[in-house]
Amino acid sequence: MTYISDRVCSDDQKITLQEGGGIILEMTALNFSELISFVLSFDFKARLLEPLNLQQKLRKDF
Repeated sequence: MTYISDRVCSDDQKITLQEGGGIILEMTALNFSELISFVLSFDFKARLLEPLNLQQKLRKDF
């Protein structure tokens, strides 16, 4: 198990294990700031896949 699979991030979260040990976490965030903070807390070990507009903003700003 990993930190993500042990943590409840939202009531509707869904965790999908990927080949090679990766994890996809689908969840509802209260706002963009919360989501950005969460993703950045993992340094470069996490990637935001959706929403695309926020993904592009993260790439541009960081």
